[in-house]
Amino acid sequence: MRYRRRRTAFTEEQLARLEESFLEEKFPGITMREKLAEELKLKEDRIQVIQVDCRLTRKTRKAISGTREEHLNTCVPKVLSVTVPVV
Repeated sequence: MRYRRRRTAFTEEQLARLEESFLEEKFPGITMREKLAEELKLKEDRIQVIQVDCRLTRKTRKAISGTREEHLNTCVPKVLSVTVPVV
C-alpha cells in the first residue's frame, strides 16, 4: 500500500524567503534550489514544488486580471472580501 506524503507546513519566515527568491529568479537552477533548501532547512523537492506553484499562481492571476502587474507581486493568495447584503 502506498502512503501519501504529509503536507509541508511552511513558517512565515520560510514563505517570505521563498517568495523573495521567486521574485529574484522565476526558474532557479538545481544549485540555487539546493542552496535555498539548505538555508531554509527544507528538502530541495519542496522548493521545486513551491516554485512551480508560484509560477502557476502568477500565470492564473495574470489571465484573470488582464496584464495589471499589481496583482502579480506575490505567490501567496490574497483573501478577497465580499459584501453580502442582509435581508
